Amino acid sequence: MLLQAFDSLAFGVRHWTAVVAAWGLLAACCGSAEGQQPAAPPSKLPNALAVAEAPAGEGTYECDFRNGRFDAETLVPTGYDSPYSLNFIRPERQGLRVLIPASQGRTRPKVGVFAALKLEGDFEITAAFDLVAADAPDVGLGVGANLYIMAEQSLNGATLRRCISPDGQDVFFVHRALRQADGRRQVETDYFPAHSHEGQLRLARQGTSLKYLVADGEEPVFREIKSIEYGANPVALIQLQATTDGASKNVETYWRSLSIRADKLTRIDIPLLHRPPAR
Repeated sequence: MLLQAFDSLAFGVRHWTAVVAAWGLLAACCGSAEGQQPAAPPSKLPNALAVAEAPAGEGTYECDFRNGRFDAETLVPTGYDSPYSLNFIRPERQGLRVLIPASQGRTRPKVGVFAALKLEGDFEITAAFDLVAADAPDVGLGVGANLYIMAEQSLNGATLRRCISPDGQDVFFVHRALRQADGRRQVETDYFPAHSHEGQLRLARQGTSLKYLVADGEEPVFREIKSIEYGANPVALIQLQATTDGASKNVETYWRSLSIRADKLTRIDIPLLHRPPAR
């Protein structure tokens, strides 16, 4: 028990350093529309596989969250802001556990991680999940496991979510917020039936077309449920979350893995994530 508490504290200390830099990164991303590594706090969390650059400029990123693995060099926890909230997100044997209790659903509607990676050209983002618990919401668009991306400059956003809909159905939720010629962002949403509490979510871009694909259950076969015109701007915001979407409802999910392929994949430098502030 003492060791578990110590690990949670170390994970949280790193979060506080990272989240300050994260706000700067998000501001830079929206605005564009828009040495030696110090000793880290003690932790039992081993790093996952880091970014690998292929000679031709192609890049891949693989992170298996099972057995307590967490890539603290690339993934930044977001969405919780107190010592009490340290239990909302934790690497465990089954994967990266993200929990939002109903009492915190309105004040902390999204908890998870964002990947400090920039994707250019064609890409494919795949996240495996297990939605352990989710209550039907009384507000918002769905309680569940959320994959979200946003492009630079255009600020085009896209969400693919396995969730419980407001009418209590098991669904895949598709969202897009696309910038129009007059500068406004047009938001559209759709729901598609889901059957299993576990599976995989995938967002894949070819040229300027973005496809939403899902694998329901343990079957590795993906099916396309939506395709949109997304644009070719680089994507520098990738988030995995559990979300209540503002409802005072419970949600708990395990993220099992995150896999990314892109024509060009680079790590975004977050200085405070890798070196301490000046004394």
